[in-house]
Amino acid sequence: MSKKSIRVGLIGFGIVGTGVVKTLIENSEIIEARLGLPLELVKICDLNITSDRGIKIDPKILTTKVEDIFSDASIDIVIELMGGLEPAKTFILKSFASGKHVVTANKALLAIHGAEIFAVAKKYNKFIGFEAAVGAGIPIVRALKEALVADRILGIYGILNGTANFILTELIKGTADFNTILKEAQRQGYAEANPALDINGSDTAHKIAILATLAFGLEVDFKKIPIEGIENLELEDFTLAEKLGYRIKLLAIAKKINNEIDLRVQPILIQATKILAKTDGVFNGITLIGNRVGEMFFYGKGAGALPTASAVISNLVDIGHDIILNQQNAVPIRGFQDNFFKPAKIVPLLQTESRYYLRVNAVNKPGILAHLTQVLSKNKINISEILQERRPENQAGSIIILTYRSKFGVIQKAVAEIVSKDLIINKPILLRVEDFGE
Repeated sequence: MSKKSIRVGLIGFGIVGTGVVKTLIENSEIIEARLGLPLELVKICDLNITSDRGIKIDPKILTTKVEDIFSDASIDIVIELMGGLEPAKTFILKSFASGKHVVTANKALLAIHGAEIFAVAKKYNKFIGFEAAVGAGIPIVRALKEALVADRILGIYGILNGTANFILTELIKGTADFNTILKEAQRQGYAEANPALDINGSDTAHKIAILATLAFGLEVDFKKIPIEGIENLELEDFTLAEKLGYRIKLLAIAKKINNEIDLRVQPILIQATKILAKTDGVFNGITLIGNRVGEMFFYGKGAGALPTASAVISNLVDIGHDIILNQQNAVPIRGFQDNFFKPAKIVPLLQTESRYYLRVNAVNKPGILAHLTQVLSKNKINISEILQERRPENQAGSIIILTYRSKFGVIQKAVAEIVSKDLIINKPILLRVEDFGE
């Protein structure tokens, strides 16, 4: 008996869930034209089913009991949009066990428990779509899984968190401090009441873990990713970076180095001429480098109800096509065949290499510049540029040094030697500089 529709159950009727329902209703005609059958939303589960979401739906499809979705044999696909690790993980696994495919936007869950979830999906021969987990409406997951199958991915450099990027964009203007800008981001709805995961880099790390898995066909241990947020950045460094031709961004990096991955999240100086450096406000930008296509750039809204809904529904349509054609996982869930995956060897942070921006606050007395250059030379760190503020003798000021490439452990050792001199005031500021794609 041929199907008359692809039947869908939704778990989580919050902001994104509302966006999905709204899009399914308002764009139903074009969705059906592309799929060949209607996407029929037959059940919505949430603890709160009484609040007005501004959408007209049949109250009969609302439920507070998630078992109503698992027990409905007619449901083909479950959308999980509740977020968090539990009970989301349990609900996804139960969906597979009850014979249903899954679509999720849960980047934290996939970054931390992805290997287990993908294994269970394979066990039950079900698909899990997660285009919305990274970059919302930016089709970066599809690009890595399908469009670039002939390419060896050399590197991914991404601005993957709109809240952090909004704050950094405003800091570049130099008109307000970090806390003032954060409060404004919360007022405008760009930041949560508790923005910790955005500010400390964890949200960005969740996303780059997923992208690295797709790009390299390796299992990434999230706990081993070095993560540094933006909470300790100082306004002065944004002004100085601009003078040197750079902008500071919270950057996620994943690049293959021999048999290891340099995988990290950090505030980094990027050349101001790079399109990624010009990705401002709440937008996301991802530079991807392949050994055949060269450098590519993906840009768009990385969050929000409607962009995320667009990505969710794209996965619904993908799965719907498989169901209509009576095939399963025509494209491997992660782009590679499952037997290809091995644990990723992440380069230890002290062994990672880059150029560096070093700002030293020191008293202007004879010998201070010689001290800096001698320590760097002793540690075999070459200097590419020095910028020194004009100031009267015996007064404190900043000396900025840009270095050539060095291992992080070496530059840290050098910084420890630099601060041993009495004329150094406060702890030096050390930021990485990335000149990718060159």
